[in-house]
Amino acid sequence: MGLLKKVETKKPLSSRQASGGGQISSQRPVQAPKAPPCNGICPSGNDVRGWLTVVAQREKLSLALPEALDAAFMVAAETNPFPSVMGRICPAPCEGVCNRKEKDEAVSIAQSERWIGDWALQRDLPLPKVEGAIPRTEKVAVVGAGLSGLSCAYQLARRGYPVDLYEAGTVAGGTLRSSVPGAKLPPSVLDAEIGRVLALGVTFHPGCRLGGDLSLPELQGSHAAVVLAVGTESPSGPSGANGANEAAGGAAGTADGWGRTAVAGLFFAGSDAEVAAGSVAAGRRAALALDAFLRGTELAPAHALPTIGPERIKKSAYAAIPRTAPNLRTPEAQTADPLLEQDMGFTEEQLLTESSRCFSCGMCFDCEKCWMFCQNECFSKVPAAERGKYYRMVLDACIGCKKCAAVCPSGFLDWV
Repeated sequence: MGLLKKVETKKPLSSRQASGGGQISSQRPVQAPKAPPCNGICPSGNDVRGWLTVVAQREKLSLALPEALDAAFMVAAETNPFPSVMGRICPAPCEGVCNRKEKDEAVSIAQSERWIGDWALQRDLPLPKVEGAIPRTEKVAVVGAGLSGLSCAYQLARRGYPVDLYEAGTVAGGTLRSSVPGAKLPPSVLDAEIGRVLALGVTFHPGCRLGGDLSLPELQGSHAAVVLAVGTESPSGPSGANGANEAAGGAAGTADGWGRTAVAGLFFAGSDAEVAAGSVAAGRRAALALDAFLRGTELAPAHALPTIGPERIKKSAYAAIPRTAPNLRTPEAQTADPLLEQDMGFTEEQLLTESSRCFSCGMCFDCEKCWMFCQNECFSKVPAAERGKYYRMVLDACIGCKKCAAVCPSGFLDWV
């Protein structure tokens, strides 16, 4: 949908000789995925490019619009079960590093995430479970039902663990309940996204305070592992684990970046006094560390792809599309009912337009340029039903003219 300027028809096959004096090289093209800057800076580890491009490329992926929107939600929810909430409250550092800024304006990622989250709520879509996960027998306790605790409970439950979620207050949601005005984050949205987490089989225990109604030894005696997601400071940051450690009686010491403590089976997760997206990530990290502990395995190191910068993007190849502005309620309507959201978000049409502005930095998006400009037919299209990628390469036919890499807009093709 407006991703690229229109290009000419594919040229006919010619002999294996460079035409027009093109440079010949012994190097060959390599399809080399790269990380977009939006993904790398997202505190919650969200695959921003992934859920934006499944919408933008839906027709190329042979997906009807509802299928693509459902799929986008599933991609987003892999790391963040609260897209409606985060789309409303996150300061969107991803937009600050968006390569699209070098052409016009950044993609409106937060508003797009909010729309995808609201879509999922309207359709009552469940949160995705981990593929192949089987029910586990080890019961796990998570103490604290703020964003970090809820995120941790979600990641554990979707892996098959029975989770007891304890909360000192009467409802889940942590400081979001008191610190964010309802006109910015309606309680109904927060309730709905929390409800999806609990629906995975998480047993919620309100009115249970660690150090009061609960003791750490009791929890350790009745659970295979315990995660503390309480306190006022981040357990893995420079400030230490003061809040959670005090609640645990000072026995746990500090935690590493995965929330692991010196006590076997005891983990910390950052409180939701942090940046909200960081709390979501802290809960996920603690869940992954706990899962590895109970399975007796090592945490798999993340395979970090190089981040692609604007210098690798052929910005002139993309069509000019202005950034989409959200719809705002009139001052009169807001005054009449201050509890209504002032920012009404995108329409469906605006969401589709905004997703089409994504450059798909570092990934193929089937612009056809490599296939069209290669005169020796080194690139062949992959049938839609088999698509994990759009093109196969036949390097035996390549003469090293470098045209494909020269015209690749997203920086997906390298030469080695």
